[in-house]
Amino acid sequence: MDATFLFIDFIYVVADLDITETGFSLMASNPFLRYTATLYISNDFCLDYSLIDEPHSASLSLPSLRDAITVDAATHFDTMAINLEHHDQLTLTFETLTPSGPEPYLHQNLRLYSPSEREDFGIPITTKYFIVKCEWFRHILSELPVFNDDIVCVTPMASQVEFSVVSKDIILTEEAEQCIIMGYEECVDTQFQIVLQPRMFFYNLSFETSAHVWFLRTINSGSAMLFPVVSSYVQYFIRFPPT
Repeated sequence: MDATFLFIDFIYVVADLDITETGFSLMASNPFLRYTATLYISNDFCLDYSLIDEPHSASLSLPSLRDAITVDAATHFDTMAINLEHHDQLTLTFETLTPSGPEPYLHQNLRLYSPSEREDFGIPITTKYFIVKCEWFRHILSELPVFNDDIVCVTPMASQVEFSVVSKDIILTEEAEQCIIMGYEECVDTQFQIVLQPRMFFYNLSFETSAHVWFLRTINSGSAMLFPVVSSYVQYFIRFPPT
């Protein structure tokens, strides 16, 4: 539900839904922003998960999803079942837990549409990355003068990470326990280029994660930010195109 509000307020009103054997994701992009935002939920996070047909992709209206979740009758549910009964319809079933098991008490149907065209952002490289504590990520957001769609250049080194724009640099170090760096012991990578607007989107997102923000490169020279919510089961991904 938090993702629905975050995406509507700061990204776009339409999102793509992907349902696969390993989990499902909700991805929003905006033609004026140079990144996509994705909420991924693993099948291991669900009480029961089964994929009867082939993996399915579609787009849906986020305001419709928000309205379905926030109606008065749906605000006190214990569990929510998501069913893809038809390729053009998603059914949300709100349930209460009873001694005999979950009991459905409200059904909401959502119309599904054809999925949008997507850019290939590449698979993240997990052998080289760095992690920034959330409080220091918020420090970057507060102190770095970023306007409109300014590019923030990020340079990880053996023991420090530099965030820079034209007028200011901010350096985080492992010694000060502000970050953790893996795989950059003998090299400098200046290819990280990210956008931190809308600033409040990233600021609010930092409160969704457990403690850290991960930064990774992708195999096609793109960049990615990972915000873990519940370990590896629920995560936000922000993907930036190749530079």
